[in-house]
Parts: sequence; structure tokens; C-alpha cells
Amino acid sequence: MLEARKFGFLLCEVAGAALWLVLALFVCPAAGIGTACMLACIWIFVRLASRVLHLDSDAELWALLGAMTILGILLILNTDFFLYHTGAGDGKPYLANHDSARYWGFINAFIASRPVPSDTFVNYANLMTPLVKLFGLRGVLAFNTLCTMLTICFTGRIARECSPHRGAEVSAVAIVMLTLAFNFMAHGSVLLKDALVVASFSGTAAALLILRNNDCRNHPWALTGAIAACISAIFVRSLSAPMVLGLILMLMPWKGLLDAKQKRTVLTFCSLAVLSVALTIVLNAIMDNLIVHLSAGAIRTGNDVVFSTSQRGSSLSSFINSYPLMPVWQRIAALPLTMALQMFLPLPWTYLRHIDYGPSMMLAHMGYPLYIEVGFVIYFFIFALRKAPRRLVTTAAAGLLFYMMIAYTYGGTVSRYALMLLPLLLPAGAWVVVNHLREHRLKLWMTAYILLMAMSLGLGMYLYNLRPSGNDLLC
Repeated sequence: MLEARKFGFLLCEVAGAALWLVLALFVCPAAGIGTACMLACIWIFVRLASRVLHLDSDAELWALLGAMTILGILLILNTDFFLYHTGAGDGKPYLANHDSARYWGFINAFIASRPVPSDTFVNYANLMTPLVKLFGLRGVLAFNTLCTMLTICFTGRIARECSPHRGAEVSAVAIVMLTLAFNFMAHGSVLLKDALVVASFSGTAAALLILRNNDCRNHPWALTGAIAACISAIFVRSLSAPMVLGLILMLMPWKGLLDAKQKRTVLTFCSLAVLSVALTIVLNAIMDNLIVHLSAGAIRTGNDVVFSTSQRGSSLSSFINSYPLMPVWQRIAALPLTMALQMFLPLPWTYLRHIDYGPSMMLAHMGYPLYIEVGFVIYFFIFALRKAPRRLVTTAAAGLLFYMMIAYTYGGTVSRYALMLLPLLLPAGAWVVVNHLREHRLKLWMTAYILLMAMSLGLGMYLYNLRPSGNDLLC
């Protein structure tokens, strides 16, 4: 029976690879066989990562295979979209979106050793330059797909570390939940830095939890990985520094300080982690001063930047415009609204709005599964805290705190900044599904929650369309 299951899984792996090959050669020919080969290499790496992270149950492996299949299809579609345009090629893709075009412009500037302006795009472009030299655009997109799959693996490990009982089941459900968070999945095959940031942040959380629950001396790879992930997250997006520091403080293996054998290891790790974060922040500042300050016109993308034609604007425009000027108490009072707005975005009825990033971004607007998953997470905080494992409560509380910080800072209008918190929050929802799904109270809660969600979406669509020509404010 065991051998039959293994053979069935292997057969599905081969079928998935065959599907990628057919799509890349016949349906999306601009993607080419190179994209299909990269996907096969990514899956091999993911299988190795799942072994290292002990995600070895049948349910976890099937969930990972499903996520990889979806991401592979999205990568092939996006690659074809960028390369199919007349005159485009792997070295000169057609990037119609402003952010992606600027990343590509910076990468080309680094390759040609031209001066570049000081910009938040620079660090990520610098890291991606070697990949572009070797593989062109395909290399960067495939790297983002790998980062997305690693995030899913890290989420599974976080769920296992937070669930002493039925950990494999909670892990599998968390992987499925994250896979159904289509806004997160859609960012795994576009030219944006979010995939790398989310992977770095979730890797930091997973490593810290492993160290927290085990003897630190027996996990040198987790010590090294946590520090490397901290550096990566802050180097690519410096705004994540407060959350990385907060994560270290909340998930640090402080109990090791009480153990004479672990004390030196824990103190060394604490010192190196804090020093690494501080040096990364300083490095960002130094690079910002060393880079030549030029006008935005110094970066040439070679393409006309275009925007989609879907409806934009909102009756919330006045609120969003005035939000930066609000006093602290008003921002705090508005947190329920801004947190809800951050969850709803990108809005389902504006599915064509971000297609200039790539076809996968249409999927990002299909947030209905994530809306339902949030219901389980809210149930966890309201009804299940007392029975939940302490480490799960700590991890979920960290995710909620950082989610509130982002909503407070940006007024809920930049939803992709909150993607990095899904690996901290969804294990709580998965734990509720595994341990409380048959409870009558949960069924009543989810029924009321889904009805409220449907009414909120209906009202939101009505209010949104009151001002179809409003400003482009929601991300």
C-alpha cells in the first residue's frame, strides 16, 4: 500500500511536469522549454526543502504539489505575456507596468555599469542582476516562484512547531490555506520584490520557532538561516525592519538563557541577530548616499508604460487623502476600518486593474477563499485562545500586531505589505479547522461571518461605483 501511494504521487509529479511542458511549448510558446525546465528544478529544490523542514506526511506533500502546479501555470502564463509582444525577447521583455519596468531599468543599468538614482527599487534590482545576466527575465520570475514555494514550506513548518498535537494535519491545512490566498500566489511570478520579502520574513519566523522549541546547539542551520533571513528581509525592504526586530523579540528562544548549556549559544545568536539587523539598516543608508542622485528620466525601460482600463476610484477617496494628516487617536479609532480594507484589497470587481503586472494578477483579485480563512483566524482570537498552544498564541499575536501596524501606517491601502504576515496568522486558522471544525459554535460563527462578509462586499461595490472616476488610491 505504501509503495502504491508513492507510485501514485510520482505519477502525479510526472503529470504536472508534462502539463508545464505542453503549456510552455504549445499554449504559451514564448515561455519555451526553458521555463518548464526551471519549474522542474524548482520542484526538486522544494522537495529537498520539505525534507529538511520535516514536511514528510502524505497530506503535506500533496498540498505542496498542488501549490507548485498552480504556481507553475502562473509562471508560464506571465512569462509568455512578457515575451510574446512584438520585438520583445528574454533580454528585452515587454513590461507595461511602472514598478516592473523600473526594476528592469535598474537591472539593465547595473549590467551596463551606468549610474542609477537613489530609489527603493535599487537593492532588489542589484540582487537580481546576476540572475538576469545568466537567464534573462525567466531567471528573476523563476526565483520569485521559488521564494513563494519556500514561503509555503516555511508556513508548514511554522504550523508544525506551533501545534504539538496533530501537527502534520495543521501543517497541511495551513499549506492549503496559503495556496488559496491568491493575492499571495499571484505575486510569485511577477517582477516585484514581495516574494523575496515574504520568504525572508517567514524563514525568520520558522527558524526562530525551531530554536525556541529545541536545543539551540543542535540546530546550527536554523541559527544561520534566521540571521540570513533577517538581513534579506531588511535589505530588500527596509520598512520591514521594525517587524523583523519585533519578531525576534517575540519569538526569540529566551528560555535558553535559563539553561547553562544553551546560554552562550542563545546570547551569541541574540547579539549576531541584533548586530546583523543594525548593520543592514546602516548599509541601506550608506548605499543610498553612495548612489548618484539622478532624475527619474535617467532610467530607460524601452517600453511605454501603460495602465489597465478597469474602473478605479472610491467613495473612500476623501478618507484616504486625509489619512496621512490625521492625529494619532483618529488613526487608532479607524483601525477596524483600515484593517478590513487591507484584507479586502485588491477588490474582486476590479480584476482587470493590475493586469499590466501580468495575467496572474487577475487572480489576486479573487480573494474569496482568503476572506473565509480570515473568519477562522478571527474565531481563534475570540474563542480559542485559552485552549490553543502557547507558542501558537504568541506567533498569531505577533502577526496580528504587525498587521495592525501596517494598517495604522498606510491606512489599509497597501495590502501587499501584509502578505508577509500570512505565514504567522494562517496556522492559527488551520489549527481551528483541525481541532474545532465539528463544533456547533464554529458553524454558527462561520455562517454569521460569511453573511456579514457578503453584505460588506455588496455595500463596498455599491459605494465604490458611486465615484467610478475617482483617484487611483487603492492597491
